[in-house]
Amino acid sequence: MSKIVTILFAIMAFIPQAYAAESPWISADQVRARILSGDGKAAVEVDLPEGWHSYWRVPGDAGLSPTFDWKASENAKEVEVYWPYPERFDEMGVTTFGYTGNVMFPLKIIPAEDGKTVKLNLTLNIMVCKDICIPQKLKISHDVDSAAAPQVAIIDASKRKIPKAGGLMEIETVVTGPDALVVSAKAPKNFEGADVFAYAGDMAFTVKPEFTNGKDDRSVLIKIPKPANVEDFSKFLAGKEVTIVLVNDNEAVEKSIKL
Repeated sequence: MSKIVTILFAIMAFIPQAYAAESPWISADQVRARILSGDGKAAVEVDLPEGWHSYWRVPGDAGLSPTFDWKASENAKEVEVYWPYPERFDEMGVTTFGYTGNVMFPLKIIPAEDGKTVKLNLTLNIMVCKDICIPQKLKISHDVDSAAAPQVAIIDASKRKIPKAGGLMEIETVVTGPDALVVSAKAPKNFEGADVFAYAGDMAFTVKPEFTNGKDDRSVLIKIPKPANVEDFSKFLAGKEVTIVLVNDNEAVEKSIKL
């Protein structure tokens, strides 16, 4: 009998640690979300049913970006959200940038006081769309787990979809003209199936980019045509910071430049 009691106590001691690594799923119409953590790392996981999508940090010609409100959190001096690279959607004649299925937003958390538990209290406002668009609000609470947990591998894997500054694939130059931005880039593989997501401020440049071969099969010139409502792209972009995200073969690089 005593051996059984000992085993039960061992199981009970283990359960809080296992469940501390993730919050419960919080559900709304056509979307659910939770927070994962382990070893001091964390991420917000958003799950959408088939056929539905949400939006990127710059949504494109329509839609609303998700907002992450952390003000009610405890012992969190700063919470920064990292955005995975998006997909391109054509919706009733407009182009938008966003996500389908399951998407992970890794977090960078700076505690207000080291050695104390960070309690994340998130209000997530997110618009999800299929034939109609539905704005949703989800409230998620979670104590960040400082112990190692299986979720650490999931969080680390999700960071591979965060655009990097450079590496084997790199955005080299950005040149403006009256009708287009021209970007030169290099990669260890060809650019078949590549895409570019570019914006200045809250304005996305959604006309589909044109790719032409550069000096060899590992370099490319990318023409991003101006929006239809802009007369002179060079004048419009003068003094503005432009951000360009190049996606190729499940990798992404990002470059911001003031023109």
